[in-house]
Amino acid sequence: MRKLIACEVGNFDTKLVGEEYKQNKEDKVSVLNIVSRARYRRSYGKKVKNLINLLDVTIESPSLVTERWFVGGLAFKEGEEYMKPTRVTKKAENPQTIIQLLTTIAYYLYDSKNPKKTETIALSTLLPTEEYWSEEKDYIKILEDKLKGKHKVIFNDEAFNGAEITLDIERLLINPEGAVGQIACVYGWDGNVRSDIVDYEFKTILNIDIGSIDTDVSILKEGDFLEKGNFGIKGRHYSSVKRYCKRYKTIYGHEFDIHKLDYHLRTKRPLYIGNKEINKEIYQISEKHFSNSAKLLADKISEELQDRRINKYEINITNMIGGGTPFFKDGFINHFANEYMEIKVPEDPRFANAEGALKALLFEMQQSSQEDDEIFGED
Repeated sequence: MRKLIACEVGNFDTKLVGEEYKQNKEDKVSVLNIVSRARYRRSYGKKVKNLINLLDVTIESPSLVTERWFVGGLAFKEGEEYMKPTRVTKKAENPQTIIQLLTTIAYYLYDSKNPKKTETIALSTLLPTEEYWSEEKDYIKILEDKLKGKHKVIFNDEAFNGAEITLDIERLLINPEGAVGQIACVYGWDGNVRSDIVDYEFKTILNIDIGSIDTDVSILKEGDFLEKGNFGIKGRHYSSVKRYCKRYKTIYGHEFDIHKLDYHLRTKRPLYIGNKEINKEIYQISEKHFSNSAKLLADKISEELQDRRINKYEINITNMIGGGTPFFKDGFINHFANEYMEIKVPEDPRFANAEGALKALLFEMQQSSQEDDEIFGED
């Protein structure tokens, strides 16, 4: 049976949703976007560790040299030299994209009762807007050639019971990042416009995806994507957290890792320097800084809209998605909204792009089925 999977290799983590996400919002996983070359290690205390932090894998794939890798939390804790996403290397050409994608899918499909298996997959994934529409190279074809076909992921930690997952990516849909966020927020799982969006064909809908490195913006106007409404703003959530790391070093004399600080800001779990818990001070300082960063982002987007001759007062709905949304939401609404605009945040903003990618795959498959029925079906 073919598995339907949507996966976004973001700049901070890789987010995956399965077909059951339609009914069950827990049908998802995320893996930290850090990769390092593996080294020999002994696994101790496996019964008390989460499997997601034991991703010691060997990947056999036509698009990679066969090597052993630490991925995600294990790379963060045990790795000696990190590979991290950047905007310098194109996502379609970066080997880390393939490592993250294949490892996350294999981890999601792991079954302790059936550790060695082959799964046939229909995959929907994403490319940044500038790569998807690039005239320099056909990045869609580059990524497609790397992903289609068979790949084996071998889990080396004994906690995985000798797991070997062969992924047969039989069907592949590659989407532009700006489009799938709109699909997630505007369309229901049945392919129709959501019931809470009235007079859709007469409205202008702004989608703001606040990511780790960039904020991507797209506009639907009267049901069609507005070309001049697609643009990016450099440096958002990641750069904000990076600034806080520097500020906290000045205050506390301790340099926080950006991934660790981001985790504690998201979860509000106890954060210590030595034996001193500093949660309260950290959250108070961060709240003020995120409010200031949200104002800067709101001002930049407003300026960009004005430069592109897009009247902000004609925007009926603004959807906020992406991992930075929980931090920026309140400040952004205060500085960007007007009395004519409705601002919406979906139930699961971090996974909105993955949700949109899954919907796009389901819609495409439904369309293909209808086309076949027209040819081969009975009247």
